[in-house]
Amino acid sequence: MMEITVELFATLTPFLPPGTAGKSATVRVPEGATVGQVLEGLGVPGDMPFTTLVNGRHSEADQVLRPGDRLSAFPPLAGGSPARDAAFFPGQGPAPPAV
Repeated sequence: MMEITVELFATLTPFLPPGTAGKSATVRVPEGATVGQVLEGLGVPGDMPFTTLVNGRHSEADQVLRPGDRLSAFPPLAGGSPARDAAFFPGQGPAPPAV
């Protein structure tokens, strides 16, 4: 067995182990476990859309995890401003006008 950290965001947080406070938990999984196996073991439905990262990098369901890895899963995100020039970046001023 090995320990990894699992972070689940937004609509995925209910799938964290019972008693978890916040959005992340340390879990023990078998050596050689994949991203997909861990999420399935947590009860995340296979037909639920989400994006996964391992240690901050995009990952696929078949990626094998290593001890100490951080697995993050996010549901699809939407929203934001339709106008590029409406964005503001602190310390950089507004974004250049859209062409």
